[in-house]
Amino acid sequence: LAQYVDLHGTPRCKGVPARAFDDFVAGSAGFAGAAVWGMGQGPHSHDMIAIPDLASYTLVPWEEGVARFACDIQVDGKEWPYCARTALKRAVALLGREGYAIMVGVEAEHFLVQRKEDGSIVLFDPDRIDTMAKPCYDFKSLAANMGYLRTMVRHLEELGWEPYASDHEDANAQFEINWRYADALTTADRYTFFKMMTSQVARRFGAIATHMPKPFARLTGSGSHFHFSLWDPDGKRNLFLDDKDRRGLGMSQLAYQFLGGLIAHAR
Repeated sequence: LAQYVDLHGTPRCKGVPARAFDDFVAGSAGFAGAAVWGMGQGPHSHDMIAIPDLASYTLVPWEEGVARFACDIQVDGKEWPYCARTALKRAVALLGREGYAIMVGVEAEHFLVQRKEDGSIVLFDPDRIDTMAKPCYDFKSLAANMGYLRTMVRHLEELGWEPYASDHEDANAQFEINWRYADALTTADRYTFFKMMTSQVARRFGAIATHMPKPFARLTGSGSHFHFSLWDPDGKRNLFLDDKDRRGLGMSQLAYQFLGGLIAHAR
């Protein structure tokens, strides 16, 4: 799978047979940018070429003999400014020149839903037990979806992502799975692949996985919170930690400056 994301974070893919791998690496996977959202192209534009990052090689757990490569988009041999992955790499490089590496963890919240005959969606709750006003961490609702969650966690283990928790979240039919943090680009690639994986695993259990922020007005949305920390360039020391913090929070001055920057620029 030659995979990139559009402006909405939706995974876009082409299938490439293994015998054409050398051509793929050289730039054979072309996409018509006008056919997808937010890529800054019209019908007259030259094709977007997906250049695979070989370090992103990811075996697909739900389909035998398939792997995913996250790709950077180029047009006419040049980086394409509407490619989200390219923009992230540029930002990480700027940070690196300041002497920092950024590590990111993600709380991957999502809903399981079903589609009714009229096309609308409802919560996935075939046993009709996920009805609490405050369902967060509810055992019965967690147990009813144990097959889905265990399958997901097993796949994450196979991929080496080091999952460490899964739970029923704040809204009915909402779940979260956590895995170990990594550098920003790796986490972004993994989160995109996680969305792809939930869609396929949920189908086995008769559900649809959705990562849209607010599928139901009356319920808590999916925040997919990110956890940031700045490290030394080699990624060996967390520069946000300071046991001698006079405020008692264990944070370094850099961490306070980072938070101050977020507050100053939040608007």
